[in-house]
Amino acid sequence: MQPALGERPLFAELRATKLAVWLASDPTARRLALRRLLAAFRFGGAILLYALAARAWLVHELRSVEVTPFMYDSTCCRLVELAHWGREDVQFAAHGLALAVAATLPGAVLAWSRRPYPRRPPPPWLVHLPAIVALLFIAFAQALYYKVGFVMHAQLDYALISEALQSGFGGEDIGEHLDWTDVALVIAPVVPYLALCAESLRGRLLQSGALVALAAAILAIPEPGLHAPREPLRINPAAFVLNSLAHDRERPRPFSELEVEPSPDDLKALGLWVPSGRAPAAAIGPGSTDVVVVILESVGRRYAFPGNGPSPLMPMLQALRDEGVYFSNHLSPSNSSANSLFSFFTGLYPAPSRTVFATQPGLRIPVFHQYLPWIRDAFLVTAGRLSSYFPRGLLTNAQMELRDRYNLGLDELRPSSALWAADERDGVDAFLARLQRAEAPFFGVYYSYAAHYPYNDHGPEYRVRPNLDDPLQRYENNLRLLDTQIGRIIEAVRARSRRTLLVVLGDHGEAFGQHQGNAKHSRQSYQENIETFALLHLPGTLAPRVIAQRTLHIDLLPSALTALGVPFDATAVQGQDVLQGTGERPYSFIYGNEDTLSSITPDGIKLMLSYAKGTCRVFDLSRDPDEQLRVSCAGYREQMRHTGMFHAFQPAALRRLIRDTQ
Repeated sequence: MQPALGERPLFAELRATKLAVWLASDPTARRLALRRLLAAFRFGGAILLYALAARAWLVHELRSVEVTPFMYDSTCCRLVELAHWGREDVQFAAHGLALAVAATLPGAVLAWSRRPYPRRPPPPWLVHLPAIVALLFIAFAQALYYKVGFVMHAQLDYALISEALQSGFGGEDIGEHLDWTDVALVIAPVVPYLALCAESLRGRLLQSGALVALAAAILAIPEPGLHAPREPLRINPAAFVLNSLAHDRERPRPFSELEVEPSPDDLKALGLWVPSGRAPAAAIGPGSTDVVVVILESVGRRYAFPGNGPSPLMPMLQALRDEGVYFSNHLSPSNSSANSLFSFFTGLYPAPSRTVFATQPGLRIPVFHQYLPWIRDAFLVTAGRLSSYFPRGLLTNAQMELRDRYNLGLDELRPSSALWAADERDGVDAFLARLQRAEAPFFGVYYSYAAHYPYNDHGPEYRVRPNLDDPLQRYENNLRLLDTQIGRIIEAVRARSRRTLLVVLGDHGEAFGQHQGNAKHSRQSYQENIETFALLHLPGTLAPRVIAQRTLHIDLLPSALTALGVPFDATAVQGQDVLQGTGERPYSFIYGNEDTLSSITPDGIKLMLSYAKGTCRVFDLSRDPDEQLRVSCAGYREQMRHTGMFHAFQPAALRRLIRDTQ
């Protein structure tokens, strides 16, 4: 049989014989098949070498950083336990090998079919391009997964990607966090792949044999008695991320049986109503009160005022507390800044959703200063950044001027070691300068950053704790720094000799390992994550007092309006005016970024529904304030039902509010 035009003799023979006979009878065919198989081994070998290198990097990072992802204890296990992860590296490489073998099948199918073989073979770069792209994707997913783990203590999955995109977190933020090791980790697998591209068949056989021997040696590591934890420090983040993107969006939500629309009686039991969002329309004459708000990032009450007693770290703040109305049992309705600030400015609960309703750019809901018709000038200044995880759209649409580390307006800035912030003192300098230019009556907000991780050192004058290797001690040093800056703001406010309401609060708490895996603030919903404080200071109007009932950020707006004598529609917000002595609400709801919705009753029963894991936990805070003793949820079905109702009710209520206020 003569070969068809454009076919090589080998492929002409292939058309007339079975594949097995072809491979058995033709040395050239066997060589071609062997080369294809070795090319697949090259791909799998590159993955194996990269996985081992990435594993070495991970072990080094776990043992060198002060706060490991999920508070993983890298000293718990011997080296053999960590090396045992290599078994899973081999499995990872085997998956890549199977993928590479599968990728060669289309070529075999084309050859088996009766299609002419091309006169010219494809260029070498085109042959290697698919493998290189696949390797780069695997490496990028792995590097990004670990970076997110070390920075945010969270898994890179569909929910986190949605959260980050909705919060404005983008390439610029990632770029600021990259260093040369991250870039090297991304391009690392391409190097062994190209190194394995030997020209001779003998060289390829030797390389493949060496890779098989390496894999066999790894598999020969004895099974240890104690395994190092694998989850969520995954071996194959690329497969995990792809699986999450493919399936998590459609995955049924847990507790769906609780997602029912509450009746009017249910809303009464929940202590809720549909907010109207109506700000007062009547103007109040000129010369009215200025309002200065100081929001302290990550300042928990247990650190600022241990036991609600004297503050060894923040004497300026303590003096202000003792002169005003102090909310001694105050909680944030969220463990993240975006939702916490949304609740403070609007008097509304945040939406219990990973897609961060609060950061939508088109959000138009009345905020604090819009309830004060006399305000002529509204501004917010921070040493941090406002590009992500901040309700920027909400405040911009409310005509508030925003200044952050990128546009403080100062001629010269102090050197700052913080990744996403200027020096705190520069932030306060910019705020005080803006205060001097403010057109009274004004609404001015200063939002601090220094108490945010990694708690950078600001010099010996603020070192009330000596050990700079201890993150808690650095954090406490920065509380002293913040106290001196609060003193500067208080001095500037008093120097203006105008009637001024001063509001000071922490946006949420901060965790230092009080529970396993709990560091920073935004990935657990224990009390240390949400416990903070608030105070109102208005001399001549508000007498010093302590409010001991449980309060939330949503209560500060209606309470401040009462202090200022501003009439308002109580249904416009979901908070309570606690200055009038209203009773405690039936439930205090808290939503955590890790997709946990908690409810707390007046007698301290805290029920936590994890929508990420489908689990329920209960703690009795009256007997167990440190949340160490879990109680069965079986005895709290009614509270569980009401918590699920809030999960269904609040997003719908906020959507309706937006529609009604457009």
